[in-house]
Amino acid sequence: MPEEEFVSWVEECEKKGEAIALEARKTHLVGLKEAIEKGKALGQMEIRESHPKLDWDQKRLAIRDVNPFAEWALYRPQPAVPEKMRERGRPRKNN
Repeated sequence: MPEEEFVSWVEECEKKGEAIALEARKTHLVGLKEAIEKGKALGQMEIRESHPKLDWDQKRLAIRDVNPFAEWALYRPQPAVPEKMRERGRPRKNN
């Protein structure tokens, strides 16, 4: 997302007092594996959309609920990384 677009999104969220759903787009080039498995043309450009989540990431102590577009609060970092965030090995895709 270009910086100007991000700034306007933040300003819009501040006016509404809540987060507006994001939609991110990126250009994707079809690779060899995808071309073979899905029958797409190798090197074909595609526009892919994603919807980033704005959920709490557990990196800081949640002392109280705060709407970041309406108020401000200082949260201290977690004293240690919770076990659920320390999964060992390579991340697996959910198919």
